[in-house]
Order: sequence, then structure tokens, then C-alpha cells
Amino acid sequence: MEKRIKAMGNSFGLVIDKPMLRMLGLGRGSVVKLTTDGRRLVIERVDTSNRIEPSRDPRLELEASAVARALLDRFGLWIDDFKRLHHAGWRPLAYIGWLEGVPSENLNAADLETMRRLEACLAECQAGATKEDAIAHALRAHPLGDHE
Repeated sequence: MEKRIKAMGNSFGLVIDKPMLRMLGLGRGSVVKLTTDGRRLVIERVDTSNRIEPSRDPRLELEASAVARALLDRFGLWIDDFKRLHHAGWRPLAYIGWLEGVPSENLNAADLETMRRLEACLAECQAGATKEDAIAHALRAHPLGDHE
């Protein structure tokens, strides 16, 4: 896999895709050791207690707040659109504020399904789908259920 180094603030960074992070057991907050032989960069997980398992903290895996912000800021998904995707019809800024304060152990099945629905919508938008098509796809992939 080839990647391009990007400017990130006053530094440079390398974006590591989620599937590779999952495969290595890495997530937000993981500690890694960087080494080089002068030609290669090696990234190793140092602290296995920081390993992120989806069943332990799905909110970190889905990065729900970042997903919601991207839908708002980059793809213009606003109040009426967002309310169609949220299991309780919440407004986007209320949802983001709630996410930033709720402990992950307080998330229920409906919350997790909303996160997956929003993530599916974002993926479709990033792939070039119209907002309406992305919403329709997300609702098909993760329908609003009876428990919601």
C-alpha cells in the first residue's frame, strides 16, 4: 500500500486506514514505537492495554463525533437530513454535544445503529453519491428498527 505524507498543522502525518488499524489492534490513544533502518519506517504497538476492541468501545471505532461533523461541514447534511438518520430525530449539534459527554458504556443498541447509519451515509458521500442517495443507502443498510 502506498500513502502520501500530508501536512497536518505545523507537522506532517501519515493517515492509517481503519482496516489496518483494526488488524494491528490500534486505535485512538494507542501507544506505538517508531523505528527505522534508514530506509523503512516500522510502527509497533507498545502497550497492549490500549488495544481498541470494537466490543469494548464502539464509539471510538466509529468515531461518531467526527463522522457527524464531516456530514455537516463537508457534505451539507443539515437538520432535516440528519433527523431522518437519527433514531430519535435529534438535531445534529445536539447529537454531537451529547456524544462528547456520554460515557461509552451508556450507549444502547439504537445509539450504535445510528452511528453505523451515519458512518454509512458518510462513506457514500465520500464516494461521490448525492446527499439523497447517501441517506437512502444508509437507511437501507441500517434501517430504523422497532427498538428505535
